[in-house]
Amino acid sequence: MRLLLPLLLVPALCAQAPVASLETPLSGAERTEALALLAQARAAFVKAQEGLSPAQRAWKASPDRWSVDQCAEHIAITEGLLAQGVVAKLLAGPRDPAKRADMKFLDAKLVPMLQDRSFKAKAPEALTPTARFKTPEATLAAFDQANDALAEALRTSQVDWRGRVSPHPLLGALDAYQWTLLSAGHVLRHVEQMEEVKKSPGFPGN
Repeated sequence: MRLLLPLLLVPALCAQAPVASLETPLSGAERTEALALLAQARAAFVKAQEGLSPAQRAWKASPDRWSVDQCAEHIAITEGLLAQGVVAKLLAGPRDPAKRADMKFLDAKLVPMLQDRSFKAKAPEALTPTARFKTPEATLAAFDQANDALAEALRTSQVDWRGRVSPHPLLGALDAYQWTLLSAGHVLRHVEQMEEVKKSPGFPGN
């Protein structure tokens, strides 16, 4: 009986041993690339609005086109949705790497594709500008809150971004890392739209 006791204890000890984690954190190169892209997007967002008067910010090339202020609002509310409603929820949820089989895009293709303004897409009603923010400073503060949240997650999160996948209505399945790249690419896309507004005939002078 004494000889059997150690053998009987082995299964119990094995059952209590921690299971190896399946989480695979982002590589340093992935973190650096995405952080640089988020910083680039923020810098472009700020620069596109520098020195504009209220009249210039509110001017529209036509009734069905957005003003600089409307573009900025759309960017800010979309970034908030992506940071808090998509990426944060994906990172907090379970892994499901089998969904990666549905993914269509390489990382390197996402941002250039989003910046291609020849492809037009109508914003959903929830992301349409409605003058939510009363000042440019309030718009920037909302944008920075989302941008900073994504950057902080990139710097500190140790979960598997690649194993957490969610569908985009137009682009199909994207993992959490690609959703972050999409966030930055979306900013750069609409910054280009701001620049188009500023170059339109009739844009007010200073």
